[in-house]
Amino acid sequence: MSPSTQMVKEQLYLRYIAPTERPRAIFAGIEIELPIVNLRREAADFEVVHDMTRSFAARFGFAADKEDDEGNPLSLTHIGTGDIFTFDCSYNTAEISLGKVSDLRHADARLSEYILHIQGFLQKRGHIAAGMGINPRRAYNRCVPIQNGRYRMLFRHLSSYEKYSNQKRFAPYPAFGMFVAASQVQLDVPPGRLLRILRLFNAIEPYKSVLFANSPLPEAGLLLSRDYLWANSMQGFNPLNVGAHDPVPDSVDGLLEYMLGADIYCTERGERYYNFAPLPLREFFARRKVDAEYFDGSGYRMEAITPVLEDLRYFRTFKFQDLTFRGTIEFRSVCSQPLRERLAPAAFHLGLIESLDELEALLAQNAPPLGQSLPPARLRERLNRETWPDAIDRAALRKTLLSILAVARGGLCARGKNEEVFLTPLYARAERLLSPAREYMGRLSAGEDGESLIMDYAALS
Repeated sequence: MSPSTQMVKEQLYLRYIAPTERPRAIFAGIEIELPIVNLRREAADFEVVHDMTRSFAARFGFAADKEDDEGNPLSLTHIGTGDIFTFDCSYNTAEISLGKVSDLRHADARLSEYILHIQGFLQKRGHIAAGMGINPRRAYNRCVPIQNGRYRMLFRHLSSYEKYSNQKRFAPYPAFGMFVAASQVQLDVPPGRLLRILRLFNAIEPYKSVLFANSPLPEAGLLLSRDYLWANSMQGFNPLNVGAHDPVPDSVDGLLEYMLGADIYCTERGERYYNFAPLPLREFFARRKVDAEYFDGSGYRMEAITPVLEDLRYFRTFKFQDLTFRGTIEFRSVCSQPLRERLAPAAFHLGLIESLDELEALLAQNAPPLGQSLPPARLRERLNRETWPDAIDRAALRKTLLSILAVARGGLCARGKNEEVFLTPLYARAERLLSPAREYMGRLSAGEDGESLIMDYAALS
């Protein structure tokens, strides 16, 4: 018998809500994705990438805990710190995830060492890890998924979009996960503040685009293309799975109902990954059987599976603010940044979560930067574009950005760890309304060589 809706709802509560209700100090988990570029204007050489991974493991004492189907190291873990080195979707994007930290300066010391080693190794082999949210040489790369069950299934899912083209308009980039990159931070949720954090951070999403956009897609006129690519892919087939909460539910029960409406599309049984047509959780668990496919080593086979509560382990949404089973919120709407400014997003979010009262007061008194009030998701969409509407009040936008940064700085200063230094590059961005992507496109238009820009954004200092 399939689980009842009430049983599913209770499991969602235990998995995502209950952990946020326990008293805790605020720790940060930081994840940075690094697009790999072949400086010879060729596809990234995966043998170089594999050699770099082995070199990284030897240099820092990481142990390989996952391999792909061909025996190449896919994931490395450091037992002492909990830091992880892995890849996202393909070997075109490396990913560093730091174990939870209480001090951003300590985090940066580790991160700097890791990136210095990666860059040093890659440059000797004609490659570089780019400090961008989209691979600037994506046209040359081989967009093939990592050969293992999870990524093979994921790419199969993303590539199925044409079957649903009568239900939604899709972007023709099913391999987008192999060339976009994010800078994400997970922060512990203080008890009783979950909905408040979701609401306040949802409200500042447009401002984050102005500060952090770094995934230009010139053919679409976008400075922050990650939103567009996620929303117009199979991951965004159900809009409840991606983007902003529009609006944020006003109760925990409302949030659980929201989650019941989001889609699930995969699970695992034994050593098999199963993929099926996306279904809202409520509908998935109401079915006695679901037709799913799996890869048997040579091709795809169909099998009818019975939904069980354990399938919730494979339920993932990709919201701008995403709940995790750790009692944290993952802030995932920021592109990877120029590497010299690698911790600016983490510092920004940490400072604000320490200053919720001040942030709430600021947002209550500031007029929107457009003559009419727009929902945050709509305003962010407009600010993601290379060309802004004339109606945007740039002076008001600049003032609000600087005020938000002042609130973030106050929160970091109150921690007394000198972490506010990581906000420094954001003040110039706010003053000039100049995100890394807008600067990149402007310098290209002025005749600067693309390779010199790639090297600039890849520099650590």
